[in-house]
Amino acid sequence: MLGVAFNHDRLAAGAVPGVGYAYNVPAIFAQDEFAPATWVKLAASARVDAHNLYGTFFSPRLSALLRQPNSNWSLRASVGGGYAAPTPFVDEIEATGFGALLPLHGLHAERAVSESLDAKWADEGWDFNLSVFSSEIRDALAVQSVPGEKLELVNAPGPRRAQGAELLIHYVAGPLQVIGSYCHINATKALLSGLRQSAPLVPRNSAELGGILENKKRGRFGLEVGYIGRQALEDDPYRSVSEPYFELNALAELHLGSVSIFLNAINLTNVRQTRFEPLIRQAPGLGGTPITEVWAPLAGRTFNVGIRADL
Repeated sequence: MLGVAFNHDRLAAGAVPGVGYAYNVPAIFAQDEFAPATWVKLAASARVDAHNLYGTFFSPRLSALLRQPNSNWSLRASVGGGYAAPTPFVDEIEATGFGALLPLHGLHAERAVSESLDAKWADEGWDFNLSVFSSEIRDALAVQSVPGEKLELVNAPGPRRAQGAELLIHYVAGPLQVIGSYCHINATKALLSGLRQSAPLVPRNSAELGGILENKKRGRFGLEVGYIGRQALEDDPYRSVSEPYFELNALAELHLGSVSIFLNAINLTNVRQTRFEPLIRQAPGLGGTPITEVWAPLAGRTFNVGIRADL
């Protein structure tokens, strides 16, 4: 398949000179699939973008699917690359607003390369998916503080890397569905000194387990428990590593003819970041922000009740 595209992305400068941009990006892309044998299928794609400010970028991707006919197993390997033009929409800037940001200048587009290996097994209501992945972002956008409570957007001195694995399990037995997942990520970024440290606000370990019972005539009931592990913190005056926490959510829906009554209970464990530390800082942080980094829920236990009618 061969195609062409044209993207236009624009941010008006408004009251903050030097922050606005207008990107015009014509592109051409192609993709194809090829099966040299019954047990293997190859897929390849490529895209060329002609960016009006940052030049021409070539983004390829290649994957191979290995699966024997009538087998419960499949294996997929993929590798690819891409790019992203600089914009001020990064977490630190969105938290403080454009007013603290200096005009954008001297930036390079981010370039990324990723690889993954995915294995799947399915049989008798069970579905197991295991993925091992790695990615590297060169010239990743970073925010640094400058005098006057101002922020400057720069390209990081070294690549940002992430390696990890994710396991997803799905089980179905009649009206019951159970989904479980576990993810381990080791994300690091480069410092000006040449050393590396953990990337902020990326949990090293996280997991979820949820189940739902559903009857199309009577209704449904479900529970979900989630775990968020420790996260490195960069601009927090109280700690350098966050606390791990659990969240418990529930939902229920009852069908009464053409009327349905539903209840959603969110964060039943009542986890709030203010239970661990104050949210308001004693001294301004990056760009003069008055609050700490957000690494846990800000709202506690929440209930939503409603009625839906089919007319």
